Amino acid sequence: MKQPPRCIRLMEQIDLFNSFLHLIRLGIGVSKNISLPEGVDWNTMEALATQQGLLPIMVDGIESLTDEKRPPKELLLQWIGLTM
Repeated sequence: MKQPPRCIRLMEQIDLFNSFLHLIRLGIGVSKNISLPEGVDWNTMEALATQQGLLPIMVDGIESLTDEKRPPKELLLQWIGLTM
C-alpha cells in the first residue's frame, strides 16, 4: 500500500498538535474561540493528553465544544471516568 507523502503526514501532525493545544487553552480558560478542524482523531488526542498528563484539562476544554465537535459520548464518558 502506498503511503502518503511525508509533507501530508507532517501537516496532519501539525493539525493534531494545534487541535490539542486549542483544547488545552479552552480547558484552562485562556481561549474562548471554539473551533476545531473536522475529523479529529480522538484516540490519538487522548494518547497525547494522557502522555502529557493533561487529560483532565483536555476534558474541560471539550466541555466548551458544541455537540458536533465533541468526541463520541461513550469515549468522553470513559475519559471523565479516568479523570476522577
